[in-house]
Amino acid sequence: MKSIVIVEPMYIHQVWDMVAKFLQASYDSSTKDCTPDQLKSILARGEQHMFVVRDNNIIIGAFTVCVYNVPNAKIAFTTAMGGKALLDKETISQYEAWARSQGVTKLRANAKDAQARLFQQKLGLIKISNVVEKDL
Repeated sequence: MKSIVIVEPMYIHQVWDMVAKFLQASYDSSTKDCTPDQLKSILARGEQHMFVVRDNNIIIGAFTVCVYNVPNAKIAFTTAMGGKALLDKETISQYEAWARSQGVTKLRANAKDAQARLFQQKLGLIKISNVVEKDL
């Protein structure tokens, strides 16, 4: 049975070596706004949350989430995710229950087209925008 477990900030350094390889995939194709080492510091300070996904007590992936408020909603924004077969009804249900317990009213994530399709199929997320960028 798969389960998600939130990693408290004081334990980030203890589990980092077990999950860094999963999260690295998010950074291989990202805009480089944050490096994995910087994310580790952000998590250890409690500015974001990290979840590990376990299957029979074996870590199969991880994801990180930033929770913030906008005028009409409280958003849980997935900032990094990696692993294999993380998203299923059990893990999604557990994540949504945690998000509701935090007062979250919307889930969001940046996604390329293929990822957006996966998020729509697995999480029921809908594409709301495309983000483009240019370095100055």
